[in-house]
Amino acid sequence: MISTNQLIEELKRINPEGLQVSTKVGLLNSTKAVYFKDNKFYIFRIEDAFSFNKSNGYTEKELTEKYGNYIWRIEEVIS
Repeated sequence: MISTNQLIEELKRINPEGLQVSTKVGLLNSTKAVYFKDNKFYIFRIEDAFSFNKSNGYTEKELTEKYGNYIWRIEEVIS
C-alpha cells in the first residue's frame, strides 16, 4: 500500500506506462487505471473508455488535493 505522493513518483518513473491500482478510502475499495502523460495525471475506472483529453487530467497539486487521503495498491503495470 502506498500514499498518493508515492503513487505520483512511481507514475513519473514508469512514464509512459500506467498502473492498475486498487484504492481504499475508509471501507470503500475500487479498481482504477492511472497514467501520467504530458504533465497531467489521469484516473479512469477500469470499465470506462480512456480519454487523455487535457481537461480530464489533474496537475500534481490537484491530484494531491483530491486524492491525498487515498491509500493505493499497485496491481500491475499497464500500457
